Amino acid sequence: MCDCPATYEGVLCEQEVDDCAASPCQNGGECVDASGSYSCSCKDGFSGVDCERVVSGCDDQPCLNASTCVGQGSAYTCQCKPGYAGNNCQQDVNECATNPCKNGALCTDGINKYTCACKAGYSGTECQTDINECATNPCKNGASCINGVNKYTCTCAAGYSGTECQTDIDECATSPCKNGASCINGVNKYTCSCSNLYTSPTCQYLEVKLVPTTFLGGGWATIATDISNDGLVLLMNATKGSSSAIGRLVDFGAANSVTLGAPYVDASGYGINNDGGVIVGSGLFDSVDNAIKIVGSTTSTLDLSPLGWGDAYTVSKAVSADGTAVVGTISAGGGTTAFYCKSGQACREVPTASSGILKTATSVSGDGSVVVGYTVGSDGSVSAWRWLTSTAQGATLSLPSTSWTLSSARGVSRNGLVVVGGAAINGVDHAVRWSGTPLTATDLGTGLANDTSADGSVTVGTDAGVPTVWFGTTRQTLASVIGTNPDLSGATLNDAVAVSDDGKVVAATATVSGVKRALMIRLP
Repeated sequence: MCDCPATYEGVLCEQEVDDCAASPCQNGGECVDASGSYSCSCKDGFSGVDCERVVSGCDDQPCLNASTCVGQGSAYTCQCKPGYAGNNCQQDVNECATNPCKNGALCTDGINKYTCACKAGYSGTECQTDINECATNPCKNGASCINGVNKYTCTCAAGYSGTECQTDIDECATSPCKNGASCINGVNKYTCSCSNLYTSPTCQYLEVKLVPTTFLGGGWATIATDISNDGLVLLMNATKGSSSAIGRLVDFGAANSVTLGAPYVDASGYGINNDGGVIVGSGLFDSVDNAIKIVGSTTSTLDLSPLGWGDAYTVSKAVSADGTAVVGTISAGGGTTAFYCKSGQACREVPTASSGILKTATSVSGDGSVVVGYTVGSDGSVSAWRWLTSTAQGATLSLPSTSWTLSSARGVSRNGLVVVGGAAINGVDHAVRWSGTPLTATDLGTGLANDTSADGSVTVGTDAGVPTVWFGTTRQTLASVIGTNPDLSGATLNDAVAVSDDGKVVAATATVSGVKRALMIRLP
């Protein structure tokens, strides 16, 4: 008998041992015999030498961030810890993605949480609470507190000032009492103790100043055209024969002429800015009136070529308080239009809803953002308008009824919210003030309004040649406001053309001994 090796059998050891004969592969695995061994080809879902082990999807530990793996055969499901997401819990959930932090706060993402870094003035988990800075009652002396973001604002009761209204305003600090009178300060008031020679709340006669007859050597007629917003400089045109010049009357004192220099032959001034440092008008050279702007001692001609009117007569009519905007007219070929020039910008035509043969810009607000004027139609109609320079087109100022016609805008307040001028009511010329939102016309009675103070509370003009002042809607002749004043002995007031921003100084013209003389008048 043959002693066979372990891998063979049979009488003569001729037959290789079948290692698969014992069916070692489990769970339907297929056995593959080899010399002295076997291998199992397992079905899906099983593994091991003999396919004895059920395969689990969790074997490779696919679930991250301490999540729990739940096997389902070769499949698996990860049960994520709060703050994670994804098939394998591999994603940190961004709790800031929903923008939970309010009012511009910075959101910082964490694990299953977020943190809001609030901007100053806010509090709360999500910075949702505006901290009430008024809670500590910081405002003094009966002031009202307005809460803001990280701040507060105190609206002081009349007579107090300061960040917290802690200061009693000294109403005597501006020396309101004149002619040596003593001033007694109170809360939001003062009292003048006058000497026996003076009366009125401030112990003074109303101050007036006529341009002296010696101006430019004498023989010149002077006509007031405007006054600086601060009320310190009166602008006037002076004429003598065929000559014309621009003059100034400074703070009820000296009068002086404005030097233009070559190439200008004659000149006229029509508008002056806040402190009198900028004057606009027209200068004559080459037999043509040219719109000019005078800043200090420098005179320049406005470049109106962008309007495309070619050779034309041009006049600057008004300048803004800040001196940056000029308005006026340009005339050629029987037509007239209004122009607007702003520092740093090309001059352009004033766009208005109304069209006609004559469009005139008469006044401009303090910052140059509002222009007013009027348009004369070919049918003889006249329409007042106001143009906000931030808009594409000016708007015709409304009138309350068809009995109001022939409206014209002559002046605008520094803030652009009040417009004055005139209109015919049942065929009679009346002074008109437009104010409110929207602008609404108010009848001031017969006459024509020329100018108004910064807040529109004081308006000046004329009524049938009589200079008139309106305090609100209450009218008085300028002569009655002044009262008896020896400086005006023999003078007849002709016109009131302009008023300072504070409503305290009027530019006017009077006739004295048959000669026109400009004058400044201080109102009460």
